[in-house]
Order: sequence, then C-alpha cells, then structure tokens
Amino acid sequence: MKKITLFLFMFSLLAFSGLEAQITTFPYTEDFESGDGGWVADNTGNGTWALGTPAGTIINSAASGDNSWVTNLTGTYNVNEDSWVTSPIFDFSSLSAPSIELSIWYDAEFSYDGAVLQSSIDGGVTWVNVGANGDSNNWFNDGTINGDPGDQQEGWSGTGTAGTNAWVTARHTLTDLAGETSVIFRIAFGSDGSVVDDGFGFDDINIFEVTCSEPNTLTASNVNSSGAELSWTESGSSSDWNIEVVTSGTPPTGTPSESNVSNPYTASGLSAVTSYDFYVQSNCGGESSSWVGPYTFTTTCDVYTPDYLEQFDTIIPDCWDEADSGDATTGPG
Repeated sequence: MKKITLFLFMFSLLAFSGLEAQITTFPYTEDFESGDGGWVADNTGNGTWALGTPAGTIINSAASGDNSWVTNLTGTYNVNEDSWVTSPIFDFSSLSAPSIELSIWYDAEFSYDGAVLQSSIDGGVTWVNVGANGDSNNWFNDGTINGDPGDQQEGWSGTGTAGTNAWVTARHTLTDLAGETSVIFRIAFGSDGSVVDDGFGFDDINIFEVTCSEPNTLTASNVNSSGAELSWTESGSSSDWNIEVVTSGTPPTGTPSESNVSNPYTASGLSAVTSYDFYVQSNCGGESSSWVGPYTFTTTCDVYTPDYLEQFDTIIPDCWDEADSGDATTGPG
C-alpha cells in the first residue's frame, strides 16, 4: 500500500511539474538547430510533421541553418490530415505587450489545405487563433480552408503565386496573452480528401516584448492615377511614422521612402494602372517599431493624349471594359 501511495504521489508531482511554465526569459528564440526545443508533433491524425532538413520539391531548405519543422521533409502531406506541433509552456506574467515572429513557407492547395497558429491558456483544452485572416505582416490569407486546421477554417493556404514560394517572416502581436502564466502554442495543419502538395514549414521562432508599438489596420483611399491617401491606426502613442512605398512584388528595403510623416500620408508621383505595396513604422522618440505591411493598392487609369496605340495583345487590356453580355473573343452578345 505504501508503494502504491508513493507511486501516486510521485506521478502527481510529475504531472504538476509538467504544467508549470518552462519558458520565463524573453526574448525567446528557437531555430531548432540543437533539437526540438520542447516543440512536439502530434501525428495521430494521419500527420506528417517532422523536424530536420527540408528536401521537398518546393520546400527545399531550412529558413536558417539545417533544421525546420515541415509537413514531410521529403514529400507531400497526407490527405485528410489533422495534425499539429505544440510548443513548450510560456510564462508571460512579466510581459505587457508580447509579440511573436516566425519564418514560414506554405505550399498547400488554396482553400482546401492549410495551417494556423493557435494559443491556449488552459493546457490545450481550448484553442484560440492568434490573429485573423487579412492581418498584416504575412499573416493568415484564407478564411475558408476546408481541411479545418485546428478545427476551424482560417489560416495560411495556397500554392504557386498564392503560396510563399520561399521563407517569409510572419509577425503578430500577442496582446491578449499579456500577463498569462501558462501559454502554449500550436501550429495545426489540415487537409481534405484529395490533392496534396509540400505543405507547411516553420522555423526561427522569436517571442519578445514590444517596447514601441507598431501601427495596424493599413488602408488606402482616394486612389487616383498618380497617388493615394495612405492611412493606418496607431496602437501606441506615436505621432509620427516612417513609410515605404514599393511596386508590388518588390521586397521592401527597410529604408523609408519618407521619414517622420503624418497620418494620413499622401503618396504622389506614382505610375497609372500599377499595383503598389506600402509599409509603415512608428517612431517612439529614438526607437522605432517593427515595419507593418504590406498593404496593396492599384492606381487608376490615366487620361491618354494622342498619339495613342492599343494593339489588344491582351484581352481585356488595361483601362478598357467589356460590354455586358459580351465575349472577349467574339464581341458583344
């Protein structure tokens, strides 16, 4: 009887210890070069998660070093996959404005398969999405993923131009988790019953305290052929910002197009019928926030002055409209 009692006591002690926070020092960084760092895969739902050197057709390298977490290091994920990788436990009691940054690469059938980052403060009984579809900084791009990653439909999804085609940095605030003593994360992947691709990879986790709050809710209005009014919502106390405007598809340099601008900001001197991305950074008296963006907008058509030539090599050409009930190859109906 004494042996049984001692065993139960030791088991309870181990179980209780397992619930205590493991990570209390920030910033926290993990590049998985020395092992899993306490991140654990659950592949019981037909899963394919593995830690190692990616060598797939699309996802073919780590974001840094040799190791990354990927759904199948050398091939495709499975149909009807319902799997995830869970983090160690974090104690955010010392943080008032935590944020997370990670490298991601996704190549998954758009709106059918995809991944999501979720958090839990009750030991994994319930999970809540970190952020929402459409948030800035390479965050979720789809809200209708049929594969239900993490038992819901928001997350990262897409292949080809709808995927990332490379490692990109995704970042999001964790304001709702400030002060929580027992936080765990999971990156969940879900797929439907047909069509498989390389899937999802993540690497280089960074969790840190934000000391200069970044802006959010970027938007563009009053767009014309040569400019637009760009605006955002300040989440801290900054009263001036840095801005960078680049042609869509061009990586930002991190060097402002203009510094110490006001909100809203009028961009001018742009080309007609051209897509642009803009990024914003808050200034906090000698310190700057992380860059936020991109927000994409497209300038409108210009007024053409003769001589003017249109050979209709592209149907429908920019600044031309097709008649109602018409067909692009045969004309109006």
